[in-house]
Amino acid sequence: MNNPNHPHISNLIQAYHDVLDFTDTLDDTTFASSPLEGKWSPAQHLVHLNRCLGIVVWVSSWPHSLQRLLWGRSKRPSRSYDELVQRYQKRLGGIKAKSPAFFAPKSQKASQRKQITARLRTLTERYAHQLRSCSPEFLESQVLPHPALGKVTVLEMALFSAYHGRLHLGLLQRDLKAGRQD
Repeated sequence: MNNPNHPHISNLIQAYHDVLDFTDTLDDTTFASSPLEGKWSPAQHLVHLNRCLGIVVWVSSWPHSLQRLLWGRSKRPSRSYDELVQRYQKRLGGIKAKSPAFFAPKSQKASQRKQITARLRTLTERYAHQLRSCSPEFLESQVLPHPALGKVTVLEMALFSAYHGRLHLGLLQRDLKAGRQD
């Protein structure tokens, strides 16, 4: 790819910067506190995004030959962002999605804020760097496993990662707004 201005990479970076920019506006109490009973705090959303993106970055750092050996090659073109989002929402089937235990964060303290946000910034930049180093053929042909979507191309994983960041930003904003109305 070797193009720092590629729209998919820019989209990914912007999605996570939007989440971080929003959470940077929150005071420490709001950052670490659940806005509603049973909902994650903003800090927990960021920890969840760190865990998810961290795994993608880790797996993406494996040698390409190992990735191909483990998961094979795609036999179809990559889906568009909109197609991927529709597929994900269809897979959830209108049920309330619940994160697998590993991805579900424990409560966080405000004192952990700098560490949590710095890690997400670092992971975002590292993932963008990994994507920039991939050829367009690799992005379209190599597949990776996704817990809800099954095998997706490397490009689709990048698209989903951007969607996932935006999804959690929307959940955060919705819950904070609802919490202020109570």
